[in-house]
Amino acid sequence: MSVAAAGRLDIDIRYGDGRILAVHCSLQRPLDRLAAHLTGMPPQQALNLVGMLFSLCGQAHAVAGARALDQLRGMDQTATTEQWREQRVRVERIRETGLHLLRDWQYPGGDPVQLKLLLQRTRHLLELLEPREAQKQGALEAAWKALDDWWRQLKLSPEEGAEWIARRSAPWRGVQLGPALPDLIPAQALDRPVLNCARLEPDSVRQTGPLTAASGLRDGAEVMAATLQNLLEQLEADLKTPRRGMADASGQRQGGPAEYGCGWVQTARGWLLHQVLLEGDRVKQWRITAPTDWNFHAAGALRRRLEGVVVAPERLDDLVRDLVLLHDPCIDYETRIHHA
Repeated sequence: MSVAAAGRLDIDIRYGDGRILAVHCSLQRPLDRLAAHLTGMPPQQALNLVGMLFSLCGQAHAVAGARALDQLRGMDQTATTEQWREQRVRVERIRETGLHLLRDWQYPGGDPVQLKLLLQRTRHLLELLEPREAQKQGALEAAWKALDDWWRQLKLSPEEGAEWIARRSAPWRGVQLGPALPDLIPAQALDRPVLNCARLEPDSVRQTGPLTAASGLRDGAEVMAATLQNLLEQLEADLKTPRRGMADASGQRQGGPAEYGCGWVQTARGWLLHQVLLEGDRVKQWRITAPTDWNFHAAGALRRRLEGVVVAPERLDDLVRDLVLLHDPCIDYETRIHHA
């Protein structure tokens, strides 16, 4: 079982008098146990273990950890290394975005056959991007083309896509959601080493991921439409230029060795952060903060959007389900509604 699969999210909604009175998110993540396990390890051994433990975003975790160690050592990687890292992350992001659209949002044509093709073609690309396979450029280009062809055959026309988004969003026209949280900007996120997202003050919590496209919106249909459109654009962007080059290393310091290492990666769900402190040649602390930690924080984006919303009781379950999907948790979750 992966670390990601072992986590759990419980969402409790209290409802009465035609409105959502309170939203409580309880996020149980085994990341502290993982951090404790990594303590005392040589850094490379710890990094190798981190990359194996996450099933959903294992590539992103491996790259974020590697960037954190690079920063600790004051190393600037070559463009080739960063291109290789970013390609692996991009393939994983395509897989996760595609699964979210086809499986969770029921994008038209996303039947089990198409889901299987997506998984097969992304897995094949990741195999070709293993270091020992790096010289097989022709095979790599063919695999990227096969993945792009998969999407081109499935993709709706612009008019059909707009119609699908409008139809999917229409039920929430006129439902006034709460205001969005500020967006997470990596370069502004840290004011001290080894951030513990769960212990942040409420006014320091941020949101991340495709839902940031709806930051200035309150109408439920507009919020959903903007987020779904952003998901489609994210998939398109990752397929359009798969070898476009350097990753966005926002928030990473360059130059000499740092006091602590900070590695950011943009995943399908938003920004992932690894922070590492060393003591001599051993890990003193290794902390991981994933998009789910931000968006489902006790004072996070889901609570901010849902608390106080006026909605008829017969529509409550559907609204909560759709808003949870918009925030896209990476772990198993259960939603419970309590009527006051």
